[in-house]
Amino acid sequence: MNPSPTSPSLAGDSVSAGRYWFALSLVVIAAIALRLQGLDRTLSVDEAWTVSQAAASDFWTTARNDVHPPLYYYLVRLGQHLTTSFTGLRLSSVGCGLGLLVLAVLAFRKTPVAALVTGAAVAGLPGLVLYSQQLRPYSLLLLLLAVALVLAVRIRQGAAGPGFRILLGLVLAVAAAIHLITVFFLLALAPLLFWPVRAGHPRQWFTALLPLGPPGLLALWLKFQFITPPGTLAGGWWMSVDTAAVLGALGEVVGWNEMPWLADAWSRHAPGNGWPVLAGALATALAAIGTAWGRRSNHPLVWPLLVSAAIYTAGVIAYSCLFEHVIMMRTLLPGLLPFLASLALGIGSHPVAWRRAVAAAAVVIYVALAATPVSRRATVPDAGLRGLAATTTTACRPGDLLVVFRAMDYSLAAYGCPPAGTEVMLFDQTAAPAPQMAELQRRLAGLDPRRRVLVVYRDDYYLQQFRGVFDEAVAEISRHGWKPGPGGWQEADLGLIVAGPAAAP
Repeated sequence: MNPSPTSPSLAGDSVSAGRYWFALSLVVIAAIALRLQGLDRTLSVDEAWTVSQAAASDFWTTARNDVHPPLYYYLVRLGQHLTTSFTGLRLSSVGCGLGLLVLAVLAFRKTPVAALVTGAAVAGLPGLVLYSQQLRPYSLLLLLLAVALVLAVRIRQGAAGPGFRILLGLVLAVAAAIHLITVFFLLALAPLLFWPVRAGHPRQWFTALLPLGPPGLLALWLKFQFITPPGTLAGGWWMSVDTAAVLGALGEVVGWNEMPWLADAWSRHAPGNGWPVLAGALATALAAIGTAWGRRSNHPLVWPLLVSAAIYTAGVIAYSCLFEHVIMMRTLLPGLLPFLASLALGIGSHPVAWRRAVAAAAVVIYVALAATPVSRRATVPDAGLRGLAATTTTACRPGDLLVVFRAMDYSLAAYGCPPAGTEVMLFDQTAAPAPQMAELQRRLAGLDPRRRVLVVYRDDYYLQQFRGVFDEAVAEISRHGWKPGPGGWQEADLGLIVAGPAAAP
């Protein structure tokens, strides 16, 4: 991904080598600080599922009942032999996030401005920071796809031997065994590999695209033969696609969605009603874009990389419109890799030194604005699942009935809840309600009137879609004489209801 020898270099041109290394050191320090800040926070529900699936007694049966390939969960399972600390397990994601930063800097080592641009973006963009802190597969996936992108560019430039094609296929196969979104990255890499041999013999076309074949076949086998298709899950799969969902996910990917938070904070403490923050962020983005893509005479890889980013993003959106909704920040993040590479090369290869310096500074300012709310939130106490599990454990008494709605069973189990002696009923609001309601009635009828009923739920998409079932279950508890009272708990979309004669005011 390095520019040609004739491309302008930062060292000795716009700034000295010493200042470059100083700036790069600050980028690395910021990346480490952002990823370690709040690393010991409570698990998310998705992370709790990772822990549960990785620790399952029948791992492969559990893996086949999930919508994602099993490799990442198996790696976590191996990690659980070394440590059961959630913070310790998250360090693997931190390492992958920092590995992505190192790879980005090394890929542009001959063009220091480009190295600083990609380094700053990778260090501070909220999505990349978030998944570098979570026990989820996306940090590892992004690192693998970045390696694949570098290999594909090297092959396109003709600077790689046959071994690079084999390595590219292996890296993409590992990525496909982690997440099926890799398929869209294969489509994005296809033009990069095909373009140099477009005028050649069809045999050359086959050879050029051969590295994409094995990972593509593996992904198809996993989707149709191994995992559970998302559409067959109880309650369906996510929500319908609309313009707001697409724009919202794209805004999260590039960090723009963080700006209103900062603008609101500005409006509370300074004049201007927040518009200086939004205007400043927009101005820095336009300055970087104008420098990177304002001249077609820039580095020859600028536009192919931008096309790859567009193909990936368009592929995810088209699939969501035609089949299953998969437009989320985490699924769009891989498209950020060729996007940032194109932006960095466009800025780093601009022939005017001061334009390179201004555009690089604009990227740093934009990323700093986007990262500020992320850093701020990491310092705010967030009880989350840990707090919910602790409150539930404290509230539960022997003989109480604990009604646990969808996804909260494994979420509580991650923190050793419920305590021994608690009668537990799992209630899946997306399944047939009649048998579950009958079972709830049976349990309520046999419950000691001195005991209480506790309800643990998450007000997520599935609860919103099946609100009537949830409300009917809560109403059934009230009809049997247990009324919600004090001792409950609520934070964000997590909640605990404590009902019973002892809880009534």
